[in-house]
Amino acid sequence: MPQGTEYSRKRATMKVLIGDDHRLFRDGVRLQLTQFDAAIQVLDAADFTQVFERLEADPAIDLALIDLT
Repeated sequence: MPQGTEYSRKRATMKVLIGDDHRLFRDGVRLQLTQFDAAIQVLDAADFTQVFERLEADPAIDLALIDLT
């Protein structure tokens, strides 16, 4: 690293969408993810319609965890 030069490390925020009809499950996954890394932004959806709405509204979602049943 060159002397006299300041480097700032920008941390990218990861966006995760949780799609599940059980609120307790969504809240638990949100808690685990944010405890792992506070920079993770968690969105949730209670049903498949909301999942599609969230994905269409925010194409920058990096990961979708979806309950298929």
